[in-house]
Amino acid sequence: ALGGVHARSPARRSPRAPGLRMPPADSPFGRMAYLVLNQILSRGLTFVLNALVVRALDASTYGVASVRLNLVLLTAASLVRDTVRQVTARSADDRQLALRLAWLAPALATVVMAGVLAIERRADEAARPGYRIALALYCTSSVLEATAEPAYVAVQVHMLWASRALVEGSAHLARCVLTYTLLRTRGPALALEAFAWAQVAYAITLAGGFWLGALLRGDPLVPWRGHGCPDRRLAGGEGAHGPGRLLGAYALQQLAKYALTHGESLVLLAWVADAEQGTYALVLNLGSLLARFLLEPAEETAFAHLAQHARAAAEARGRADAHSVNAGNADAAEDDIEHAARAERAEALAAAGEVLARVARRLLLAGLVFAAFGPAFSRLLLQLVYGLRWSGGRAPVLLASYCVHVPVMALNGVLEAAVRALATPAQLGAFNRYLGACAVAYWLGMLLLLRAGLGLHGMVLANAVNLGARAAHHLRLLGRLFGPTTDGAGCERQWARKLLPTVAQAAMLLAAAVAVSALALRQRKEPVIGLRDAALHLAVGAANFIAVACALVRVETGVSVAQLLRGFVRARAKSL
Repeated sequence: ALGGVHARSPARRSPRAPGLRMPPADSPFGRMAYLVLNQILSRGLTFVLNALVVRALDASTYGVASVRLNLVLLTAASLVRDTVRQVTARSADDRQLALRLAWLAPALATVVMAGVLAIERRADEAARPGYRIALALYCTSSVLEATAEPAYVAVQVHMLWASRALVEGSAHLARCVLTYTLLRTRGPALALEAFAWAQVAYAITLAGGFWLGALLRGDPLVPWRGHGCPDRRLAGGEGAHGPGRLLGAYALQQLAKYALTHGESLVLLAWVADAEQGTYALVLNLGSLLARFLLEPAEETAFAHLAQHARAAAEARGRADAHSVNAGNADAAEDDIEHAARAERAEALAAAGEVLARVARRLLLAGLVFAAFGPAFSRLLLQLVYGLRWSGGRAPVLLASYCVHVPVMALNGVLEAAVRALATPAQLGAFNRYLGACAVAYWLGMLLLLRAGLGLHGMVLANAVNLGARAAHHLRLLGRLFGPTTDGAGCERQWARKLLPTVAQAAMLLAAAVAVSALALRQRKEPVIGLRDAALHLAVGAANFIAVACALVRVETGVSVAQLLRGFVRARAKSL
């Protein structure tokens, strides 16, 4: 079994009253709902402002801001923030230990940003006016954002997802409003500095919001041990699974994941011009809407939920070991206790596997819907949102290619979150080596496809193959954990089959894709999509989408869309 992680069976709950009810905030689906709401509010409310900003910029300037400078933020987030948050999630039972780990984030971010400044010290200021000032401000913003981690511990431990949604949504909104205001007042010539100052405002709003909430709640923020707190050392206070080893394992894993997730940005910086970087960044930001709105919250929820099972299993194993030492000669009683514990853990594990399978299956279906409808509407979407400057180039075809690989991205993300939550440090080490091998193969594949003349489409293809290989690896590991142990090698395939859509669902999605793509092919020869053609295209697409959505919801949940909406409205009305 993966990490030997088995959770205790949850306490039995009283039967639910008839009717639909929204999940509570402390349930896995309740957490996911708050995180999805956060993404919709923070990203949706700022989407119009972002579109206005992009309309005012040329492709080169947008490429520098969205690829080169944004990579600074992604570097700090991946190597520092995500590593610290994952270790604190696994160590959340000891608040002081989690705080000490969180207080490492600002120092680590400072070291990482110093390295970034050293690498970029010879940047060509003449080719990119204002770049050095913008780079310094982005590095400062990353350090300021890392100072929020000690205050974020309480949000993570107590799962205060509503507070997180409020703070992060406000920070996103402040960044977009300030970016648009500075571009309007100072002009596109100082666009890089406008992006940078807006990012500093985002970091200040984020850190200030989390710290203000922690102070108002009276949460402990000091990183030293108080009276009555357990004395656990940073390096190995929990034996072989101590947070010191976890910190190192997660740091290596995030480094490999950074190379995998953001490898295309590094390749873009080295081999692609700024204008093409802007095209790719625009497509990446627009095509990954599903990932930001739905996939990322689902991954965070899966990790947090399964990490609780990992901690509970570690405590249960510790108590069982202590009991076996003190049991003396009571071998028969000890065998009965161990047998009952194993049966209880197996039952709970099977339930966890069913929940993960349902979540992964529905995310895969959402990705397939995106792949079925996205390519046909890529050009129309770019024309309506960003204007003819972007819809008349290579961006529409590149966006269509990106949409096709979204399903494998959806499946890989949630499965990888489950593996990270349940694996032991030793298994994380083996997992890191596999991710490292995937990173090397991914980079080589991108370079070969670029040199072969496929251009940016080759990068999308390389990423799809990379995600598929990682998803297959995760399916194999999780299949061994969640599948029936009496079936041998077939247990992996048996659990993996639960994630696949039915033949009827696949045929329905294919038919919808053919219907909407036929209209898109008719419009390819026109330089501009007219109002009548756009209205017809949207009407056909909406009709097909509603039919597909209703059928999928009915099959997956057993209720209709109308019933779901009525249940949502009633739940929100009761909560007011």
